[in-house]
Amino acid sequence: MVAQHPHSTPQDFRASTLATARQLLLQALLVAGVVFLASGLGILTRPESQLATFWPTNALLLGLFARRPALASPAGWAAAALGYVAADLLTGTSLPTTLRLTAANLAGVLAGYLVFRHLREEDRRLLHPLSMLWVLAASAAAAVCASLVGSVTSHALMRMGFLTASGFWFSAELVSYVALLPVILLAPSPAGAWREVRAGLARARKRPRVLMPLTALALALVLGVAVGGPGAIAFPVPALLWCALAYRLFTTALVTALLCMWTLIAIAAGWIDLQLQDASVQPVISLRMGMALLAVAPLTVASVNAARNRLLATLNHAADHDALTGVLNRSAFLRR
Repeated sequence: MVAQHPHSTPQDFRASTLATARQLLLQALLVAGVVFLASGLGILTRPESQLATFWPTNALLLGLFARRPALASPAGWAAAALGYVAADLLTGTSLPTTLRLTAANLAGVLAGYLVFRHLREEDRRLLHPLSMLWVLAASAAAAVCASLVGSVTSHALMRMGFLTASGFWFSAELVSYVALLPVILLAPSPAGAWREVRAGLARARKRPRVLMPLTALALALVLGVAVGGPGAIAFPVPALLWCALAYRLFTTALVTALLCMWTLIAIAAGWIDLQLQDASVQPVISLRMGMALLAVAPLTVASVNAARNRLLATLNHAADHDALTGVLNRSAFLRR
């Protein structure tokens, strides 16, 4: 409700009301559009009569709500539900199954959002060494709630027992949350992203060796495809840690998310042969949970490195500047 100012006219009140309604409508359209497009991409990775190989929608929605709580209004949640339903119905899913899947997705996002509401801003921005563990906790809470609600649907779709269906759903949700949430939480504005890209290209032209961590990561991916086997998912770990120490936090998060998506899709498509004889879903559950926990390591290292760099910058500024006036002290002035 918009409070009417004692000196405002009815025309001003109507204009304010229309502006508020227009803002809510635009926010709802943004949420519905993001959910619809992301769900469409996830459905493209869905094998017949199974869940999607990689489902980015819930992590994107939770990241949006965590970064901009104004979007998590009743209109925002209704728009999200509409986006889920529209994407499933347009791709041939029956209405009862669509409603059950939507309920599971929204239950997971709601659980994660309630956890994020209690996190400090520095943890939301991964600015503390333990921030990634809090993100992991929020991701686990969201995955648990989604799996509990969605296991009934999984049982109907895939003829699994309750525990197996819950584990299958939980692992799929966990890896998508852990991989994508840091990217969304750290993503710069479009203008800032373009400046970062240009600055990165300029650094690469001047110092080509800055591309060495990415080159090592690409070689590790090729080696994983060539060798295969269960250990293939761990081949990129040294290169990921190198990226965490060499690049900024957002870059590390983006590279880690792309690696998780590539690995899951490559295994599902048969490009990476894990050489597993067991045809059950247990290896798949183990693989997804392993990928989620693997992604925590480079992101934690990147958070610690970023915190260290901020602390060193603060100490250097304190050592070189006068505390009262803020100008360079004598030793720093002479040194420069």
